[in-house]
Amino acid sequence: MKGNHLIQFGGQFQHNFSFFSRTDNGNSVNFTPTIQIGDTSGGGNITYTGLNAVGAGTSNYARILDTYYGLVTDTEVADTYSNTSSGLTLNPSLTPVTGHASAPYYNIYLSDAWHAFSTLTLTFGLSYAVEMPPTDRNGNESLLTDASGNPLNTVQFLKDRKAAALAGQIYNPEIGWAEIHNVAGNRKYPYNPFYGGVNPRVSAAWTPKFNNEELNKLFGDGSTAIRVGYSRIYGRVNSDAQILPLLAAPGLIIGNQCKYAQSPATGTGACTPTNYTDSTAYRFGSTSQGEDGLSPVLSSAPVPNPLPQPFLPGVNGPAIASSSGVDVSMRPNDVDTFNVSVQRQINPKMLVEIGYIGRLVHHEFNQMNPNSVPYMLSLGGQSFEAAYVAIESALGCTTSASLCATSPAPTTIAAQPFFEAALGGPNSPFCTGHASCTAALVANKTYLSDFRQQKVFSLWQGLDNSTNGANASASNPQFYFARSLMGTATSNATYGSGGQVVSGMNQDVPNGYSNYNGGYISFKTSGWRGLTLQENFTWSKALGTQPGNQSASGATDVDNYNPSEQYGRQAFDQKFIFNTFIVYQTPWYRQQRGILGRLAGGWTISPVVTAGTGQPLTCTTNNSGQSFGSNDGDNLTDTENCVFLSKYTGGYQTQRGILGGADPNGVAVGTAVHPGSTSAAVNMFTNPVAVYDNVRPLILGLDTRSGGAGTISGLPYLNLDLSVKKSLMVHEKYNVELSGVFENVMNHLDFANPSLSLQSASSWGVTKTQGNMPRQIQGGIRANF
Repeated sequence: MKGNHLIQFGGQFQHNFSFFSRTDNGNSVNFTPTIQIGDTSGGGNITYTGLNAVGAGTSNYARILDTYYGLVTDTEVADTYSNTSSGLTLNPSLTPVTGHASAPYYNIYLSDAWHAFSTLTLTFGLSYAVEMPPTDRNGNESLLTDASGNPLNTVQFLKDRKAAALAGQIYNPEIGWAEIHNVAGNRKYPYNPFYGGVNPRVSAAWTPKFNNEELNKLFGDGSTAIRVGYSRIYGRVNSDAQILPLLAAPGLIIGNQCKYAQSPATGTGACTPTNYTDSTAYRFGSTSQGEDGLSPVLSSAPVPNPLPQPFLPGVNGPAIASSSGVDVSMRPNDVDTFNVSVQRQINPKMLVEIGYIGRLVHHEFNQMNPNSVPYMLSLGGQSFEAAYVAIESALGCTTSASLCATSPAPTTIAAQPFFEAALGGPNSPFCTGHASCTAALVANKTYLSDFRQQKVFSLWQGLDNSTNGANASASNPQFYFARSLMGTATSNATYGSGGQVVSGMNQDVPNGYSNYNGGYISFKTSGWRGLTLQENFTWSKALGTQPGNQSASGATDVDNYNPSEQYGRQAFDQKFIFNTFIVYQTPWYRQQRGILGRLAGGWTISPVVTAGTGQPLTCTTNNSGQSFGSNDGDNLTDTENCVFLSKYTGGYQTQRGILGGADPNGVAVGTAVHPGSTSAAVNMFTNPVAVYDNVRPLILGLDTRSGGAGTISGLPYLNLDLSVKKSLMVHEKYNVELSGVFENVMNHLDFANPSLSLQSASSWGVTKTQGNMPRQIQGGIRANF
């Protein structure tokens, strides 16, 4: 204490230690051999030539037959490595990878509460915090690097790829992974320490007293408190991000898959998907195939031991399909908070408060894929995205989802300069015989399907190649420029037709942002004639780039070149929220004298009411999150939404007796209703066909916002819970308390949010399940003596 100042200071130190043991690569490969018998995709069913072939090749009996004879199609296992000073040495089988990470935390603070005047108190505070990145005692931290072992910055990599594409060039250098002791620059930490954690705080509390009669009546004589405040708060990078992705990134664990395993397993083609027979496929128990009769073939390419550093998938080691990791730019997020409130005491037992809460969040946890389609690449004076949206428009995809899916392929389509240049011109093997290369591309069923489903990644990767179009043919279109994606197969003498194959990559990057703005009003009563209650009403808006929690994986930005593309409503955004709780103790017959007093006195009734508008309702597309070419749709996805062509006016409540119907293009919309009477057909829309025909998929080159967590709200909710207690006086020293708790006492039905998916028009708006809990009752009795 110093005069009117209360000064506080102090500090904190934490030694945070995380231990984790994992046996998988974060996707689907475990360190125990995983074996699949029978597969109808890729290489297809086994052709039977010598064994009993009854039922072979039919969908009903093929897998049963394969199982009976023990014929293996898919096998996979994870190879685990331990860290050494120069490389990675393969561990014995069934050895997990372990992390032992330490992350110290330091904090010092100083605050001053200054009672400046009798009606005004000011508070100032300043703290400084440093959360150091984790260090693993064994160096088991795998980092994304360039081919020389320098750490790779994801955002900068994407900027470089974009800049090259805008100049009509390809930027696709080899990338790899190395354990932290082997990364160039003698790194100590997997990401850079953040030393900017300065946390200021200032607030004021004022209890005004006015001589003016009108103001004094409005604010009362010391009955009002006005409070304002600002602070900056830093978050933390929790153990999920500090240890799990660093263990799962390629290097310490390599998922080693042999799909459609052949026997004997020699050479680079041992796992090539082909139509094989009962005499060539691996079969359990057959030692004549050069195996022990028990262990299936596990690898089509040798795994070097020790693993080179950096490990370049498909170049100096086996190819991989996906990866996760922590970017070198990782850091804690920060939040600027703003608060304003006015609290007015009406009388000694009642008060009302009105206020505003604001939050601005920066550097939130996010995930990005460096291996994104460079859709801004320009050839022939036109960018890919401009050529792409022109074809989408010709197919009707910019008009409606229904028209996009059902319209016939155009017999004539304007030539797009990008595709004309990229596919080799009119005399190339693929374009010959067609009016243009653009027409040839649309005539190809595979690529036409990609256009109809907005599968930009599949479209691009299918055309991408490493031979500058040298292998193009009438049925096999190829880009006439250098390999541009990491997931495009190349030829390698040691590792076969794999090359550097990394299709899905999700790097933890701190570039998300969000904000929250909310106004509220609260009324409170305490002990007024046996009544205590509080009512709260909030009107708010939560917007952001849909950042995930730090344990999330597999979901990248809708547009990795432009994260603001996915800015919109946060998943928890609700416009209105109301809640109230009441505790009413009956004032009569408190002493419970006589029979009437014992029956009528001692009651406590406590209802709780909660109500609110719906949270955002996602309207999913049919492309597995490929609209902007940010991911492959298999290993990674994103949070994109379909687009409403005009403002939604369909309401936010359920409708009964809505059977759906066919739209003008013959698509059945909202017809997957609950069986039974007409009243059992429940839909969020009175006219689901009209709403369906008012949406279309997200389209590259046309849209600049993906809708956040949803452009329209789901269904609202209303609930009443009730607690009733009766205290029964038996004697002055003895009483019995009877209680009943009623959850959803009115048994009010709130339907679950419907499905809005362009993949399932028949379920459009249909809801069949209850979203809240039905009424539940609990009873209790307690004796006090």
